[in-house]
Amino acid sequence: MALLRSALSKSIASVVVTSLILTLTSWAGTTSNADLPANSNNQGESSTFGGMKYQAAWRASLGGESSSNLTDDESVVRARLTTKFNLQLSPGFIALADISLVTSQGRQQAQFGNTSYNNGFNIDQAYIQYRPISAVDLLAGAISTGRVESPLLLGSNPFPGLVERVSINLGAGVYTLEAMQAIPTSSSINSERQEKEERPILTIQKAKAVWQGVRGLQLIGSVGQFSYRNLPSKVAYNSMYKGNSVIGTQSADSQFAFEFNGYIVGGELLLTKAWLGSWNVGWQRVENLEAPVGYGRGERIYSSLNIPWRSNVLTPSVELFFNESDSSVAAYNSALYGNNNSRGYLIGFEYLVGGYDYRIKTLYRRSEPIEADGINSPEDSISINLETSYAPF
Repeated sequence: MALLRSALSKSIASVVVTSLILTLTSWAGTTSNADLPANSNNQGESSTFGGMKYQAAWRASLGGESSSNLTDDESVVRARLTTKFNLQLSPGFIALADISLVTSQGRQQAQFGNTSYNNGFNIDQAYIQYRPISAVDLLAGAISTGRVESPLLLGSNPFPGLVERVSINLGAGVYTLEAMQAIPTSSSINSERQEKEERPILTIQKAKAVWQGVRGLQLIGSVGQFSYRNLPSKVAYNSMYKGNSVIGTQSADSQFAFEFNGYIVGGELLLTKAWLGSWNVGWQRVENLEAPVGYGRGERIYSSLNIPWRSNVLTPSVELFFNESDSSVAAYNSALYGNNNSRGYLIGFEYLVGGYDYRIKTLYRRSEPIEADGINSPEDSISINLETSYAPF
């Protein structure tokens, strides 16, 4: 609790973060309802470009984060502008792109790795979608791995690849089968590897069912299989500092101690009532079958409650998690959970201002190593962000 109070004090005391957030809040408070649609995923009416229909939308976010562990400290302000484009090339063919402009300023200490901030344009995803029939989609391009919906396995990295998806409505349920073949992103120079390395491959197959029950009850279940092959030595070296078991001490001679071949499974219950709002509780597991017991499993349990209040919505949330050292590739999973060899909890609060359709998000995270590794240490972080909903161009 002392660490929590310290993190809160540093965050509140940050004049820069507070002043910037108040500036954006003031801007949002003077924006008309017409400027910010109620549906955050709304991209507006279709327009035409060269005879082709397109939709475009944007949203902005501004916030700060403060984190601290035994050796490092960070206080950063980030601004982000996200755009979404959807261009219908021809009947059945659609081009989609999510592109972000990010700027970060602040103080960062790091025991290992690059301390530079992620400034500039980022391609969150960009691909061509082909729908030959209503139940089938084929995707090709830079695919966001966030679609796997398993953050202990994968974050939201865009991987070049292919996706095949079949979705069927049957009674009160929607059933989806999806397969992905992708090339995990990496880069290295000659001195960081011993020889020309084979092309890495990630394959995922997943089945998901969404069942709409009576009295506002919804059940979601999913199961999938994943496999990595030919992961580069540079990826192994970077992952060593994020919790994976790695053989070698330099980038050129590093290799993972275990292969990665396993499964993901999860379930979620959502209950919606007019007087209550909505409440959900969920559970997920990732397990690497190539790692021994005590090294290859990760789990998270989460719950949130949406509480309507006039035209606003309050959403408290809580989450418990652990991710053993070799359940997944640390270079590619979500840093929110401390990558690998990590356990802890998240406490969040979100306030949606319905009249202007922007939201304020706060999140506290506490994580610690499962096993002492001489690299990672207990860490506390707190963040606050103000984010608008999507508005059409």
